[in-house]
Amino acid sequence: MNKVSNIQVVIIGFMLFAMFLGAGNVIFAPVVGQEAGTNTAIAMAGFLITGVGLVILAIIALTKAGGTVEKLAGRVHPLFAVIFSVALFLALGPLYVIPRTTSVVYEIGVRQLLPSSTNHTIFYCYFLLFLLF
Repeated sequence: MNKVSNIQVVIIGFMLFAMFLGAGNVIFAPVVGQEAGTNTAIAMAGFLITGVGLVILAIIALTKAGGTVEKLAGRVHPLFAVIFSVALFLALGPLYVIPRTTSVVYEIGVRQLLPSSTNHTIFYCYFLLFLLF
């Protein structure tokens, strides 16, 4: 087993902190609480289970499997490992992170500037256009 240096522990600690406390989690949690009304405890529990608990379980599983998604999925079959890894990274980027980032930017920075009847699909198209170029 490789010995981890103190600087690596600090770097990994900051990385995990940033992953758990990203801008989306800081912005999204109060909105969920506000929208939940009297069901705030249930909404908070769901947010903590999905936003923190599942991430911790994934980190533990990856650590026990050798540190990479390919090693974890390779326990099934090497071809499955490649297909699963590609599908996972494509799903996380284009299907989850980009739409979530776009929604946060729209809700925090743009929505107040536009009339309430404005369709936000136009903003999403511009956002994706600028993201691609």
